[in-house]
Amino acid sequence: MRRAYPRHIALPRGCLDASKELLSENGIRCELCDERYRGEPLDVGFVGTLHPDQEAAVARMTRLIERFSKQTGSEVETPFRTVQGTQALAHSRAT
Repeated sequence: MRRAYPRHIALPRGCLDASKELLSENGIRCELCDERYRGEPLDVGFVGTLHPDQEAAVARMTRLIERFSKQTGSEVETPFRTVQGTQALAHSRAT
């Protein structure tokens, strides 16, 4: 869905660096304003049963989340859209 904004542009995720570079190369000043709504933290847990292949995926994602958190010193806040992702995030926060 495209939206027309009278005074700014909206870019797809992942385009920021290339867009800033392109603007800079053409002498255009870039002013950024991040207006995303980060939401409110929820105290939730996972209640369900995963299939064996999902369990393996959760184990891998949990290791990646933990490694990322240690390397960056920040908590993962990515909204997961899968059952496995939700379980992995819940597990990583419980440990």
